[in-house]
Amino acid sequence: MYDVVGIGVGPFNLSLAALVKPTGLRCLFFEDKPNFSWHAGMAFPSARLQVSHLKDCVSLVDPTSPFSFLNFLLQTGRLHAFVNRRSGGVSRNEFGQYYAWVADQLPYLRFGQKVLDVRSETTHFRLSTSQTECRAQHVVLGLGICPDIPDCARPLLGERVYHVAEYLNRPPPAAGERVLLVGAGQSGSEVMEQLLSGPPLKQILWVTPYDNLEPMDDCAFTNEFYTPSYLRHFQTQALSRRREWVQAKRLSSDGVSRDLANQLFSKIYEHRFVENKTASIHLVVSARLDSLRQSDAAFEAVLKCTETAVTRRVAIDRVILATGFVSNTAPFLDGIMQLACTENGLPKIRADCSLESRIALPGKIYLQNRTRIQHGLQNPNLSLVAYRNATIINSIMGKEFYPLNSNRSMLSRLAELREER
Repeated sequence: MYDVVGIGVGPFNLSLAALVKPTGLRCLFFEDKPNFSWHAGMAFPSARLQVSHLKDCVSLVDPTSPFSFLNFLLQTGRLHAFVNRRSGGVSRNEFGQYYAWVADQLPYLRFGQKVLDVRSETTHFRLSTSQTECRAQHVVLGLGICPDIPDCARPLLGERVYHVAEYLNRPPPAAGERVLLVGAGQSGSEVMEQLLSGPPLKQILWVTPYDNLEPMDDCAFTNEFYTPSYLRHFQTQALSRRREWVQAKRLSSDGVSRDLANQLFSKIYEHRFVENKTASIHLVVSARLDSLRQSDAAFEAVLKCTETAVTRRVAIDRVILATGFVSNTAPFLDGIMQLACTENGLPKIRADCSLESRIALPGKIYLQNRTRIQHGLQNPNLSLVAYRNATIINSIMGKEFYPLNSNRSMLSRLAELREER
């Protein structure tokens, strides 16, 4: 019997596993991958972390933890060199190394084991994996994400049609190829940077459904939306208000970093006007991939305007899909979600990230990363991962093992002001 069993070992449940270590809770974590990996197919040398490196597994709730990014730098002999470097931000490659370093130190992570079933019994949950069974008082779902593939591209996936998540696992584009890049978010922009730095291509069509390349809003005050105090305020709002806010503030989380957007503009400018290269490079706005089919040794893509419905057929040698990600599914997930109380079609999630159930359960089921509307834009990114997991641990232990109310916001609400006389 374990106090808590985690399903999935990505950055979110890895943070939970690290923060559990000093609590004395009996825990186990299952992951069906053979080892820890974090977007390995997108680990471009130039790709940077879009949040502070202090938003690691533990630092924002336990700065003295041995599992902090700073301790990783110390233990790997690079702390002083890291402090002295002048380049901005941390590479995703290095942060992936940090995550793997944390995972190597936690003996209760079980890789290569797929959870097949989760059953609610009288006094506990029973979990069946591809290798074993165990019992748990509480379960934490951290199932992660998988590529969102357009239906028209799915039958053609392979060496020359693939999602950006597989970019580094595929042969790079060869000189003279015609490339269609679908999606102009951060990952699409990073792929564009790779294409412009590689062999000379005959054509690059970069397609986005938006009317421009949309930069991320990353100013200091915007980042106040990604603090514990704002999360607590967000959770008090009506669900309809939360939906509106998530859409309105999308670019505080999902846009392209301004430095990268400016670099791409300069590279395309130099290519088109200064170097007079023959390759055709177009950022096609307000358009989407409507259909795709094999055509002899190449592909025929139909692009459709989102404003006028006008279509254009283009011949393409390679299709790279930067079309985002969706939540992973699992065989047992539908059964769990059928237990949930719902509001406007969404499962009700308590402030401690646990599922509000229609029936009595032997313990709590916590959701790590499927509550974007319920808990805000911070839910799928790294900003509050340590805070969220400390909240889960406090809930499991029934006491404040990790103090969480010390955060003071730079934003004030009218109700907080004292009336002057």
